[in-house]
Amino acid sequence: MVYFVQRKNGDIKIGYTTQFYNRRARIKSDHGKLKTLYTIDSGSLWLEKMLHNEFSHLSKGGEWFKDDPGIRAIIDLLKISRPFCHPIANTKEDYQTALNRVNLSYG
Repeated sequence: MVYFVQRKNGDIKIGYTTQFYNRRARIKSDHGKLKTLYTIDSGSLWLEKMLHNEFSHLSKGGEWFKDDPGIRAIIDLLKISRPFCHPIANTKEDYQTALNRVNLSYG
């Protein structure tokens, strides 16, 4: 899963994980309050690396990037072009609600 989360100072993390809620909790403990902008269920490590390369000029170090209209445009494009990707809020219940819309379930 590729994900976009934003920390309080506005920086956006573009990451990859197979365990989003565990990963999000770890990031939150390191960086404080987070806002989940978008997740891509079928996102791959390749997609994460491609996005990192695309936005390398905005890098704040590691997987963190300056909030930018280009990153927001990619998120919007992914929302339109990937029908089984789900914008979610901050809880597993919100994720399950999104999945229910397409009759899927989250373990």
